[in-house]
Amino acid sequence: MTPGKFRHARWNLGKWSRPFAFIAVIWNLYVAAVMFSPIYFPVTADTFNYACVIFGAITIFAVLCWWWMPEDEWLRTKRIVAVIDANS
Repeated sequence: MTPGKFRHARWNLGKWSRPFAFIAVIWNLYVAAVMFSPIYFPVTADTFNYACVIFGAITIFAVLCWWWMPEDEWLRTKRIVAVIDANS
């Protein structure tokens, strides 16, 4: 999402990072589809798989926090850069 904004770690995948990211996205979509699927049919209140509801609530909460919290609260860039520079 933000290529070129971060310094590379001591090791990275280089040209393989994009193919692995694509594979990871496909794998996560597959796993989500399997995990959110109902376990028993017909679906009733007793057999409903609430994983999708929980995932949706957490996603909404995360987006709202990201939207309203200042960037320095959830990504302390100065502290991260200071730690990286100290370890270099």
